[in-house]
Amino acid sequence: MSSQDEDRPDHSGEIVRGARHRRQRLRASMDALEAAIAAAAPGREGDWRQRVGMVLADMAPVLDEHIAETEAPDGLLERVLADAPRLAHAVEVLRDDHARLREMLAAARAPLGGDAGAEEVRSAAVDLLGLLVRHRHRGADVLYEAYSVDVGTGD
Repeated sequence: MSSQDEDRPDHSGEIVRGARHRRQRLRASMDALEAAIAAAAPGREGDWRQRVGMVLADMAPVLDEHIAETEAPDGLLERVLADAPRLAHAVEVLRDDHARLREMLAAARAPLGGDAGAEEVRSAAVDLLGLLVRHRHRGADVLYEAYSVDVGTGD
């Protein structure tokens, strides 16, 4: 360990706790979306669309909070960069995911405002869920590489 590392306070426990909390909230939101789109739509498409719309609306602030907290000047991504600069590319990929996730959330909500069928709505929601899953995996890998802690356990 270098003298620079010795002078740096160990805040990995705090980082991991915050990451686990965000992961749990995001996972709960993802589970709610999957359940909503998996429900049968025929004969009750209006109610189905309303439920999916509510779940997507509920997901928006969860995603916004995740992005705001991780991209804040003293947030997770900046701390990872300070502690493990070798992970700069992986951090940039996570930031790129954030922009794409916002776009995909909007794309998943858009068909609900028109006359799109359940399959179109489901397709957009599944695309969103797929990127969320990959993003969570990438985030867990970055934290493991930076702090040797598996945040994926227990969620």
